Amino acid sequence: MKALVFLGLRHTILADIWQKEYQEGKRNDSMLYGYGNAVTPGIQVDYCRFNKFERLFFKDNIIGKLYLYCLKLPLLLLKYDIVWTHVDRDALFIAKLRRLPIINNFFAKHIANFVWLIDHSQNYSDRQLKKTQKLLKTIDKILYLSTAEKDEFINKYQCEQSQLLYTRYGINFSAYDYNALSVKPIGFDKEDFILSVGTDQHRDLELLDIIAKNNPDKQFVICSGNPEHHKRNFSRDNVTIIRASYNEMVYLYHACKFVVIPLKFNFHASGITTLLEAAAARKAVLLNYTPGLEDYGQHDNTCLFASLGDIESFDRNLNKLWDSEKLRNRLAENAYKYLHSDFNTYKYSQIYIELSKNILGI
Repeated sequence: MKALVFLGLRHTILADIWQKEYQEGKRNDSMLYGYGNAVTPGIQVDYCRFNKFERLFFKDNIIGKLYLYCLKLPLLLLKYDIVWTHVDRDALFIAKLRRLPIINNFFAKHIANFVWLIDHSQNYSDRQLKKTQKLLKTIDKILYLSTAEKDEFINKYQCEQSQLLYTRYGINFSAYDYNALSVKPIGFDKEDFILSVGTDQHRDLELLDIIAKNNPDKQFVICSGNPEHHKRNFSRDNVTIIRASYNEMVYLYHACKFVVIPLKFNFHASGITTLLEAAAARKAVLLNYTPGLEDYGQHDNTCLFASLGDIESFDRNLNKLWDSEKLRNRLAENAYKYLHSDFNTYKYSQIYIELSKNILGI
């Protein structure tokens, strides 16, 4: 069995560099999302990548996209038995290719993970919904990471239950343990700080701003790669927002007192990567509960949940964590024990391999 992992243009360019940097301790998994971590004899998992000549001529621009999506990718779909995608737009583009007459019979089968589709499609027009519905029907298996999304796929897109599979997301836990390469961010001088990590639109920075204002004696560090987050003005100077590399993130997780994940409503269980990384670093977590998070956290056992938009609850739980080292340690250890065996990239890779074998009849 030959499986192709397709993660878009940027990672196609960086795939070889990623592999080299992982060997140097500068990346958090063998390859992005660790899709090949559970390979066994007879199973071949290849990430789409440019060779050195392609990297010389094709960059992260429109010409590179045209070459990858319109030439290289279709040829690879003829070469491989099955393709795995992680990003919604890549899954839908391949679905379009697989609707082409005649040649579609020779293209690889397709397993697609969807992260943003359900949230983004809440405001779709009927035309957009119908168009997406047709594309989804060409995908052999649709994976989703939040139990809250199942009914949306069925009711909004008329997906068959047999086409859908809830999958627990995973990380490489060893990438955030005490043996991982840690680098202190240049100029960073905070101690006893509360860490918040996340780049997506469902992080509730307004809530965090209010919490920081209510707790002027505490330092809050926000790590985000979202340019819009960096444009935000906070009410007090006890909030610092930075960008960080993987190795700097290792430092921040281990140096912080605990982690907070302020969330707005969403379907896709925003915050699960941060929740898992904090567990791997054995740090306690406080987050807003959104549908789908119940499988990733257990209130007062592996984490603390606050209701959406509930400032008082978030503030109260934050101070409970701040005041009690015993509580922080208990939550952190329980989270590690609960999550590390099943919410990892080896298990995640195993699921894709077994699904592929079933689809291909191996």
